[in-house]
Amino acid sequence: MSYRATRLARPQGVEPFDWGGTRPSGSAGSRRDGDGPPVDIAAIERDAFLKGYSQGEKAGSEAAAARTERLAQKLGESLDELVSLRKETLRRSEQQTVQLALAIAHRLIQRELSVDRSLLVGMARTALDRLADYTSATIRLNPDDYAMVGASLSGTGPLAHVQVVADPTVASNGCIVQSDFGFMDVSPEAQLEQLARAILDGSAQLPGSDSPGHGDAS
Repeated sequence: MSYRATRLARPQGVEPFDWGGTRPSGSAGSRRDGDGPPVDIAAIERDAFLKGYSQGEKAGSEAAAARTERLAQKLGESLDELVSLRKETLRRSEQQTVQLALAIAHRLIQRELSVDRSLLVGMARTALDRLADYTSATIRLNPDDYAMVGASLSGTGPLAHVQVVADPTVASNGCIVQSDFGFMDVSPEAQLEQLARAILDGSAQLPGSDSPGHGDAS
């Protein structure tokens, strides 16, 4: 018995099945949405990448600009502080220099007074000369100084109306002149402190100064 293959006709409307997995015609990376035009996936991905890169670059630039601005502000503040510190350092250095010079002058004067007590007489006479048209005056000295120079100041002539007294509240080598105008401290410490206040800020004081505060009148 023999057999013969018979080719059957393809039914109408039936498409052949592609067993080889061939892709539909069209460019790579594109697809169709329904019956619409093909969609370029690669182009969409590229646009999304470029957009994200641009946004990231902008955000990075803004962050860098903000950091730079903060750094510039801190730098400006540091420069201001440096200028203020320099001024303060110069001011303190000037004060220390003046105080050192006055302290040296004070020691030199004290040494001269310890050697020559007659300098007290000169200081007292200078104070009396500054009191114009005075009627009477009292010179107050430390008791030890009074014992040595008191007789030279209370006497006759132009100083006949001047009374010299010993006052334990007056420091050694001090000299207080009391008149109708008030008290005048002509001690070396007081004179140097007045000089220091005139040169500096009005609050200077000699190191180690302990002269009594009788008050000044000029």
